[in-house]
Amino acid sequence: MKIIFTAIMIATLAGCSTGTSTYFAQKDIDSIKKGVTSERSVLSMFGTPTSQSVDSQGNKKYRWDYDYDSGAGDDQVEVKTVDVTINKHGLVDSYDSYLRQ
Repeated sequence: MKIIFTAIMIATLAGCSTGTSTYFAQKDIDSIKKGVTSERSVLSMFGTPTSQSVDSQGNKKYRWDYDYDSGAGDDQVEVKTVDVTINKHGLVDSYDSYLRQ
């Protein structure tokens, strides 16, 4: 019985999220402050980034993507992306977010 329930839950959730990152709310994005918000805070808010790199000045660049498909069969997919750059002092240097549908 547990196996059947688990299989049903996995199939249901698979129809809802196709992204590689955890859902994030607009209020979390709005709470980011340049020069104030720490790297630790950003990682705590958004979880494991979809991708990360370091630029030539040593700044860390993080990206989070979240893809959501309602599963209604209408091919409507919402993609939220947040890009954050952390400076050498461990604080947000810049950030950007956008939504595609």
